[in-house]
Amino acid sequence: RNVMLGRIQPAYFPHVFGQSGDQPLAAEVVRQTFTALATEIGDGRSPEQVAEGFLAIAVANMANAIKKISVQKGHDITEYALTTFGGAGGQHACAVADSLGIRTVVVPPMAGVLSALGIGLADTSAMREQSVEARLEPAVMDQLLSLAGDLEAAAAAELVDEGAPADEISVTHRALLRYDGTDTALPVSLADPAAMVAEFEAAYRRTYSFLLDRPLVVEALSLEAVARTHSSPHDLATIHSVRRSGLSQDPVENVRMYTGGRWRAVPLYERGGLPVGAGVAGPAIIAEPNATTVVDSGWRAS
Repeated sequence: RNVMLGRIQPAYFPHVFGQSGDQPLAAEVVRQTFTALATEIGDGRSPEQVAEGFLAIAVANMANAIKKISVQKGHDITEYALTTFGGAGGQHACAVADSLGIRTVVVPPMAGVLSALGIGLADTSAMREQSVEARLEPAVMDQLLSLAGDLEAAAAAELVDEGAPADEISVTHRALLRYDGTDTALPVSLADPAAMVAEFEAAYRRTYSFLLDRPLVVEALSLEAVARTHSSPHDLATIHSVRRSGLSQDPVENVRMYTGGRWRAVPLYERGGLPVGAGVAGPAIIAEPNATTVVDSGWRAS
């Protein structure tokens, strides 16, 4: 639908299609498909109007999802900013914000690949858990410590296999404790029995406002091993760098986009070529290597 309406311009979209993975979007195939669909529907709507219908449904679904986690829980989001991510986020953001009464949209650098970037920057972790079901008492500590050592070795080996340096792995041991005869377990740091009892009772009192006169049971041991990420697939400095030369307030070219019920010539800008503080009045398109942002009528980007 966005290709059909000119909201995505194939010349400014990554050429990753076709058998060799180096071809542009096939805009003519998109137009043929929507023309056939409009003919099949047969209610007099043009291919562009059919595509607009799909776009309206997509925007409504996104807006309703946001309302479900905000407005329906009593939050007034009209003073919030809507942040976009994903390759399609910037193409729908203004319309979604309009439907929610939001007046500010933030499109961060690398928005189109934000999830992939986050995965690349995230620490690598390995989790292990082992059922125990034993009374918490001094006699069981040797068993717990031995089991914790086995879990740590297995988790660390997994991280080393993934390329993490063995000397940069940190480990957190926890025991899941519960009162005997209950099924509510709370995590505490694996330590000597007295320290675990004290931590459990403090957490239990905060949660339930009372304690029980019952022995404690170690339901399970859990472990998280984390290897800190010191490098990323991208040089983060370049994400926030600003070009100092070759900048222009002028659009790269004017392109055709279907907006307001008709085809219009709208300016297309390349984000990396805009100077800091530049203003872009909608309707307009701002293209970058991994995302396209549509500035709808009534909106202004800077």
